[in-house]
Amino acid sequence: MVNAGFRTWGTDHWVVLACVVIAGAWMIRHCKALLQKPLSSGARAGLGIFILGMGIADWVVRWRNGYYLLPLQLCDVTLILAAVVWLFPKKRRVGELVVLWTLSGSVQAVLTPDLSEGFPSPTWFFFFGTHVCVIWSSLYFLCVEDVELSWASVRRASVWTVLYAAGIMLINGYFRLNYGYFTAKPDHPSLLDYFGPWPYYVVVEGVLAVVFFSAILAFGKAIQKKDLPQRC
Repeated sequence: MVNAGFRTWGTDHWVVLACVVIAGAWMIRHCKALLQKPLSSGARAGLGIFILGMGIADWVVRWRNGYYLLPLQLCDVTLILAAVVWLFPKKRRVGELVVLWTLSGSVQAVLTPDLSEGFPSPTWFFFFGTHVCVIWSSLYFLCVEDVELSWASVRRASVWTVLYAAGIMLINGYFRLNYGYFTAKPDHPSLLDYFGPWPYYVVVEGVLAVVFFSAILAFGKAIQKKDLPQRC
């Protein structure tokens, strides 16, 4: 099959979005059953290693295509943290950060991908594979794990987001890079296009992050309220 380039809202994009929604809805619908039969430690370790492997493969493909960048995008950091939670389930603070960063950032990345190559290129598979796995992981953490969001979670995530942004802006400024899209907007259409020029869209991003975190908190509470009697 010839790769014709990625097209936002094309058939392959809609298929990915449908898979995300259907599997996510199934997971939320069956929270109680998942709580009664949580994954074994071996399965958790396998998933953690699989996600890390996907991330490494994605990075290698990007390097081979000439993108000599370290995995410092927020989605890259979130993927690494998600693997940590799979491997070390007691990392509740890490889990809450994964949930908030994933459902506010990775979801947006899947909706408006900064992606040039379409199906069935390796870049396409690894981009959607890594992002979708992290989204499903965050939903599992909400449904089954001891990750229970609170306003303290929102405050901690906000602080970590500011620290991440500050550190990445220093790296961008020194090396003339664009991690986190703090220097320029993505080449492809995204939500940032509606937030004005630089640096105003960065400020709007920060404000919306808190709004999204608050909405995710309400979403998480609604999910966990359904299965509260079964939680330890």
